[in-house]
Amino acid sequence: MILLVELAIRESDELFNDTLELLVSGTLCLQDQSKMIPARGTSLNYRSGVKLLKILDLEWDANTLDRYIRALSMPGFEPPYAVLKSGEKIYFQRTGFND
Repeated sequence: MILLVELAIRESDELFNDTLELLVSGTLCLQDQSKMIPARGTSLNYRSGVKLLKILDLEWDANTLDRYIRALSMPGFEPPYAVLKSGEKIYFQRTGFND
């Protein structure tokens, strides 16, 4: 199973590598995003969708857990968490945002 964050990293890396030469040379052509709507459509992501992302699987490797905790920790919002078999939530919070 590919995690959403892994897919985003892979696709972002591919896009960057595909356009870097054009960007550096100044020949990258900007595209009017509104012209892509008929083919690609639009979508909105509401805050409720983030709630599902905040549920961590303790079977994930340490690197994946760290990335999720770092990406989903934002002051003023519920931190990411794991749900124990008892139903209890265990919250994970970074101690600093500079690391």
